[in-house]
Amino acid sequence: MPAGVKVISPDSNATPAPRHKLATLEIGRFIAASVVMFSHITNEVSGNAATPGQQLFGGYEGPDILGVQYFFVLSGFVMLTAHYGDFGSLSAPLRFWWRRAIRIFPAYWLALIIPVLFHNGPIFYYTPSHLTPAYFTQLFTLAPWQMVEYVPPAWTLRFEMSFYIMFGLCLLPRVGKPLLALWIAFCIWHWCPHPVLAYLHISPVHPYIMILAAHGINLVNSCFTSPWEFCFFCGLGGGLAFIKLRPSPRLCALIIATGVLLAALLLPHAAWGRGSGSPVVMLCMAFSFACILFGLAWLERLALLRPGKFAARLGAMSYPLYILHMPILLLAANAFSWLHLPLPGLYALFAAYLAAIYTLTWAATVYFDQPIQRALRRIKV
Repeated sequence: MPAGVKVISPDSNATPAPRHKLATLEIGRFIAASVVMFSHITNEVSGNAATPGQQLFGGYEGPDILGVQYFFVLSGFVMLTAHYGDFGSLSAPLRFWWRRAIRIFPAYWLALIIPVLFHNGPIFYYTPSHLTPAYFTQLFTLAPWQMVEYVPPAWTLRFEMSFYIMFGLCLLPRVGKPLLALWIAFCIWHWCPHPVLAYLHISPVHPYIMILAAHGINLVNSCFTSPWEFCFFCGLGGGLAFIKLRPSPRLCALIIATGVLLAALLLPHAAWGRGSGSPVVMLCMAFSFACILFGLAWLERLALLRPGKFAARLGAMSYPLYILHMPILLLAANAFSWLHLPLPGLYALFAAYLAAIYTLTWAATVYFDQPIQRALRRIKV
């Protein structure tokens, strides 16, 4: 997930101006984190049903994958708008990586406490064969390789880390922008449908990937070349459009409506938010989110949307909510696994879990995450 939603005010020459937060996007981050949490709580609470097959909300667990896609698109949008003026700076990558590290790791390491202390309990999804030094190194560093997680939502952080690594390199002078272009082109080539490649007389990338795999370079399941990159790329495109363009309020509204309509049309192809769909569906869904982000950001920039100061607090809470809710929920679910409730009791338990997680993650934000970030930001890199 991205750090504070900061953007650069565009002027007629697309020159970066002083940064400030866009409260609209902060609210979006909080809603997306809540959607993911809602999905996980629904699934866990339904396991306490007294009657087999009885489920909350008719069995619908929520569109958690849509929340993840939104986060990735927002990451690209924020990175481009916040760091547009850093392209071509030799010192920019280290500064960028340091700021991302102090945003990601403190809350993640806090989230690891419960599963590390209770790793032999029945509430986690791995086996002792995973518990090797190499595994724990990957676990604590969030190395961008897919693996069995102690904290289930952390799989998305590994993709975030791949975004951060690549985007930091793309800030380098001379080689940065060509590297970004090559990265985008390779991912499109990798996931482009074969009939389209055949029509364009372009050979598929898979034979070349197999050659690399024979030399120990696995790009098949790499976090650097997955279809999730399309979310990041669309966010970059939306951020660049935010800097370069000056849309009218009516055009902003039209762009938002287009994004919402496209997302609605794609939902049946993405299991109504419970799946990501094909790479083409992922690309189109990411484009729809980029349109929505662009339109909302500009409406706020034009002072037509005024979410208020409370939005910034919700945005600050969104990442701790996202990464801490599952360890809290899994521990609570293990403690109350003996409960067998009728449907009204399930809804009451759902509300109790919801209130407890919001309260605990708010406390973690105010008394742990934010103070640590403020202290670490004083270290100049």
